Amino acid sequence: MKTWVHTHKKVSITLALFFAMVVIATGWGIFLAAFTKEAEAVYREERVQYGPLSVGITKEGVVSVGTVEQGFSLDLSAYTNESDSDNFRGWMGGGMPGMQNGDSHESGSRSLEVEEVFITVGQRIEQGAPLLKLTEESVEDIRSELVSDEESARLEYDNLLLDQRKAVREASWEREQNLVYGNGAAAEYEETMYQLQQAMEEAQESLKEAEDTLAEYQADLEAVRSDYEEAVSYLKEATAAVESETDTYWYLKNEESRELAKRTVEEEEAQTEQLEDQIWEAQQEIILLRAACHEAELAYQNGEADALARYDKLLYQSQQAEEVYAIATDLITYQVQVAKEDYETAVSKLQTFDAEIVDGVVSAEYEGVITAVDIQAGDTMQSDTVIATLNNYEDVLVSVDVESGYMDSVAVGDSVRLTFPAFPEELFDGVVSHIGEAFMDGNTAYRTVEISVEGDVSGLYGGMSGEATFITRQSEETLYVPRNAVIREEDGSFVNMRDAEGNIVRREVVTGFSDGTCVEIQEGLQEGDTVSIESKRSGE
Repeated sequence: MKTWVHTHKKVSITLALFFAMVVIATGWGIFLAAFTKEAEAVYREERVQYGPLSVGITKEGVVSVGTVEQGFSLDLSAYTNESDSDNFRGWMGGGMPGMQNGDSHESGSRSLEVEEVFITVGQRIEQGAPLLKLTEESVEDIRSELVSDEESARLEYDNLLLDQRKAVREASWEREQNLVYGNGAAAEYEETMYQLQQAMEEAQESLKEAEDTLAEYQADLEAVRSDYEEAVSYLKEATAAVESETDTYWYLKNEESRELAKRTVEEEEAQTEQLEDQIWEAQQEIILLRAACHEAELAYQNGEADALARYDKLLYQSQQAEEVYAIATDLITYQVQVAKEDYETAVSKLQTFDAEIVDGVVSAEYEGVITAVDIQAGDTMQSDTVIATLNNYEDVLVSVDVESGYMDSVAVGDSVRLTFPAFPEELFDGVVSHIGEAFMDGNTAYRTVEISVEGDVSGLYGGMSGEATFITRQSEETLYVPRNAVIREEDGSFVNMRDAEGNIVRREVVTGFSDGTCVEIQEGLQEGDTVSIESKRSGE
């Protein structure tokens, strides 16, 4: 029994030791596994970028969005005769400007009626979006009036152009009369004589051509008459041969010759008659042309005398030539210009109306969020009627209060980098547009700096917070990586990369300027390379 008890105790101790060792081994394994998990490295891949790096002063600010009135800007005003052509025509007829009782065009009030409004407050609209629809009747009425305006303005312009041509022609004629020196007079005299000479020579040439034509007709007539006599003689011979021939074959041959001779005689008679008519017409034409030549010669002689007399007169009359011309032409020239502008305005008003009022719909000129609607169905619209008020995304500002101590680094026109918490992945560009007066807040002086936001600002709204960085230092275009991608050690700077098998390897780099977030890479990497940023993953 003792022996068994002793043996049992040894076995129990041995088993206890065995189970204790198992527990210790298991616990150590769990500890090692947990420790290993805590120490496990994970990598995030980032591409090497190329661009400028910058540092600056960063301040918080608030967005403000301007407003713009969406108005009805079409000019519906009635045509008015600003040129006052009736007065000019009265003056040309002996009166004075301003003394005539011509008709006047009164500018009436024109309006369009709203049938339906499509927009509401808070609605975001794009440029060109429909705002409202006008009644068909009011659109047709206004368009017909604009068409009538265009026609009236065109008629007035055309009439004044005719008046201007007449006035300029008469004034030019009078000015030429009063020229002091003979350049103009001599040129006019030479031109007059040239025209008279040309007319006389043309008449003489026409007469000679007619006489030559008559001679040709007469020569042709003699030739035809000779041919006619031969044909008559041949016809007689053929006729005699037919009458005397008894043989049938030769009778037919002779009859054929007689018919040919007869046709020839008839043709020669027709030609003779035609040539005789042509000769008669040519003779009549020569009679007329000889009279025309005589008239041209008389005109030349008389014209030469008249031209000499006018030449002498123009040389003699000298005083007030340019002044008289200016008085006679300046007024009508001004009136023509006014009438032309009136006509172009009328055309433009009609074209703009047709382009902007399509199917009676008025469309948005601006884009933005509507803050107020100023019109409703049944209202009437005239020129410059306000339809709605909306945010003006061409006037988006960020206002930042900057301590005066930093103002040496801020000036109008400076570039600013903007970020907004609502868009954490985006950078916005801005330009300092205005710097306000200094003000005190406690013991610190500030100045409010307004920054115009550039680019796509459609996601911004009034009251949104953001940060503005006034750039104080900026690098040239360079390669850069995130700052935490660079491993700095005593023997240099390195980045982690993956080799062709996907293993992490180190590459030495030379670093430069840093903006606090990224680091310039001067050597060791190329644009488009990928670096691996190491981080530790916590155990579960």
